[in-house]
Amino acid sequence: MLRLADKYGPKRLDEACDYLLNFGATELRRLTHVLENGIPLYWKSTQELSPAPLTEQALGFLHPADSFAAKEVADERERRPDQPTQDP
Repeated sequence: MLRLADKYGPKRLDEACDYLLNFGATELRRLTHVLENGIPLYWKSTQELSPAPLTEQALGFLHPADSFAAKEVADERERRPDQPTQDP
């Protein structure tokens, strides 16, 4: 591995390892193949994309965690403790 870093550079080796680890590939022959042939362009372009910023319209859909039904169900159980709980 150290010789590969000397030959291709640590940045390129790191990128190749990252690429292969995303697929669960850990064989040295695969790493050598990626270093020799390069990382596919489609992979590089998808890695450089950043998430789109949230618009005002999208922000309108966000809610705090306590606004979801789980809290309401828990509150309902506290109000009526005499009824048995039903697990899904």
